[in-house]
Amino acid sequence: MSTEWKNLTLEDFDTLAATRLEFHQGIQNVAAVGRKFLPPNKNDEHATLLWYADLQRLAGHWIEGNTRFRSSIDFNTFSVHLVDSAFNSIAQIELHGKYHGQILVWLEEQIAKLGLDTTQLTLNLPYELPKELAKIGKPFDLPDPIYATELGRYFHNGDLIAREVQAAFKSAEVRCWPHHFDISTKIIVNNTGNPDTSSYVTVGLSPGDDEINEPYFFASPWPYPPLDELPELTFGHWVDEHWVGAVLTASEILQQPNQYKSVRKFISDCFSALRKLMTY
Repeated sequence: MSTEWKNLTLEDFDTLAATRLEFHQGIQNVAAVGRKFLPPNKNDEHATLLWYADLQRLAGHWIEGNTRFRSSIDFNTFSVHLVDSAFNSIAQIELHGKYHGQILVWLEEQIAKLGLDTTQLTLNLPYELPKELAKIGKPFDLPDPIYATELGRYFHNGDLIAREVQAAFKSAEVRCWPHHFDISTKIIVNNTGNPDTSSYVTVGLSPGDDEINEPYFFASPWPYPPLDELPELTFGHWVDEHWVGAVLTASEILQQPNQYKSVRKFISDCFSALRKLMTY
């Protein structure tokens, strides 16, 4: 597995955002497989995805059929794959130019061959996606393959940083959540024994959203501390309109001579400051 930072270079964030929207919609097909065939979880964890650096893919969890398999989406080819336990390809389909329903029908056909009942394999989501993600009546349309690869670099780097945090603090498994398309880990600061009342800091990467139209690393506490106690940051800035957290945007990262060290310092400084606020 590749454990090195991939340098970020592209600056057209509008094209990157358009690419992000295509992949955000595309991963709903991958997440639907876990949501259909795995035991449900109230937090939708069975539909989360994991990053596989060697393949540059986000993959769902393993499913037991006649053949053990998992679904995934490839950032180099904008395609959905079904692979076996040895990561050999069972089937694959390119998304560009395909209609959303075509991908779902393809999944039904391929998974049925693996001995599973694909009735009620749907894209009825337990959350609402941004309106601009609606693909009804429209085919997938990837703006530029170069930006798909660049988006993959962000997820690669987000996974890398989150796994370093995970190793240092024995935090939660690094996951990509199909609702907001972020990849993150959660560090428990005060453990009450009840997940609903424990305090924690979520650290990870968002590829962008309707508030920040470019990728960004973030550190967000829960519960939120008093806003007037948030410290100044060497890198990045605080947001507090719809959620509270520190963010370091792609445009800021691209200005740094050493991107990796700057992101690591941002995460380290934010977590240290937030833990101090949450434990005094």
